[in-house]
Amino acid sequence: MQTFGKTMRSSASAIGLGLLTAFGLAGVVVATAPAAVAQIKAKKEFVENFEAASTALKGQQFQVAIEKAAAAQPHAADNQQKAALEQIRIAAYAGTKNWAQQIKSIETAMQLGVPEQLQKLYKQQLAAAYAETGNEAKALELTKQFIDQYGGDSTQLAYIARRSLDEKKFDEAAGYAQKSVDQLQKEGKPPNATYYNIMLNAYSAGGKMDEYYATLERVAPILNKEIYWRPLIMRTKNEAKYKKDDALLDVYRTLEAAGVKLTTEEQLEMGEIALNRGMAVESERVLSPLMKAGVTGADADRSKRLFTKAHQDAKADKGGGLEQSEK
Repeated sequence: MQTFGKTMRSSASAIGLGLLTAFGLAGVVVATAPAAVAQIKAKKEFVENFEAASTALKGQQFQVAIEKAAAAQPHAADNQQKAALEQIRIAAYAGTKNWAQQIKSIETAMQLGVPEQLQKLYKQQLAAAYAETGNEAKALELTKQFIDQYGGDSTQLAYIARRSLDEKKFDEAAGYAQKSVDQLQKEGKPPNATYYNIMLNAYSAGGKMDEYYATLERVAPILNKEIYWRPLIMRTKNEAKYKKDDALLDVYRTLEAAGVKLTTEEQLEMGEIALNRGMAVESERVLSPLMKAGVTGADADRSKRLFTKAHQDAKADKGGGLEQSEK
C-alpha cells in the first residue's frame, strides 16, 4: 500500500488542471483580435498599441505585451475592446507565471462578456491559476463546477480524485478516479498509472479490500508492473492451504506470461506446487534453470530433493505420454 502511495506521490505533478501555456493562449488572442480592432470606432491609439501587444505576445515578450495593453487601455471604446486587452494580459501573465494577476484579468474578462468558447477556456484556466497560487480549495470548487457544466477531461477528473483522497473522502476519490480512467480511454490515450494508484489508495485507506484486489486484478495485466502483481501473490499466500496451492500456481503462471521475473524462492515454490499437483513436466520446466545454474535457495538439501523428484517424475510422465495432460 505504501508503495502505491509513493508511486502516486512521485507522479502527482502530472495531475494538473490542463493549465494552458502562454503560447496556447496567444493563439486565442490572435484569433479574436480582428473582432476588436476592426470596428469603425476603434481609435488609432488603441489599434496601434493593441497590435504591438499582440506582436509582442507572439514573440513571447510578455512584459512588453503587458505594457502595450496598458497603453491601449485608456483608448478602449467598449467592453469588447477591453475584453480583448484582458485576453492579452491573461496570456502574458501565464508567460510570466504571475497567477494572481492572471486571476484578476480572467475575472475581469468574464465580467465584460466574452463568447462561450472563451468562457469555457477561462473557467478552466481560472481553476488552474488558483491551483498554482496554492488555493486548492478554490481550484477544487471551480473544477467541480466546470465538470458539472462541461463534463471535464480525464486530467480534471483525476485532479478531483486526488484532492478527495487528500481530504480522506475515499468513496468520492475512488469514484472520480474511475471516471478519469474511463474518460482517458474515451480520449484515446494510454493508461495512466497515477489514476489507478489513486483508486487503489482510496479503496485500501477506506477499508474496501474486495474492491482493492478486484482493481489490482484488473490493473496488473494492463500496466504489467511488478508493483501490481506482488500484492496479489501475498493475498493468495494468505488464503487457506487447499485454496492457496491452486490459486498461487495460476498467479505464478500469469506472472511468467506477463514477463515478471520471479525470485528464486518463488520459482522453487511454483515448481513444488506444480509437482504436488501431478504436473511434473511443468515443475521440471520451472526448476530446470535453477538446477542448471546450481541455485538452491535457502534450503539446499530440500531443493536438491525437489529437483531430483521433478526430473524423475517428468521423465516418467513423458515416457508414459502424460505430458500432454498438463497442457
